[in-house]
Amino acid sequence: MNQDGATHQAMPLPSSGRAAASSLAKTFAGGDPMKVWNIVSLAVLILGGLNWLLVGLFEWNLVEELFGGTDEVVTRIIYVIVGLSALYGLSFFTKVSEE
Repeated sequence: MNQDGATHQAMPLPSSGRAAASSLAKTFAGGDPMKVWNIVSLAVLILGGLNWLLVGLFEWNLVEELFGGTDEVVTRIIYVIVGLSALYGLSFFTKVSEE
């Protein structure tokens, strides 16, 4: 309920969005562990890419802002995770070429 006393309902997902959300929930609930790893790896790659977009456009590094400078251990761990996800992402090329 907001200040005016009106209630707001969340907008329903379009049918394609509901199907994608349902499929993702099934995957994480007990699906194929490799498929889960693929999704997590892709998400990390996207976040890493968005961070580099921020660096390139605005000279602002979100990872360093959140976790400290490049000398901080947590920041370096994040960069290693993104790099490992990128190495794993190379295997996506064979999967895409098979389809």
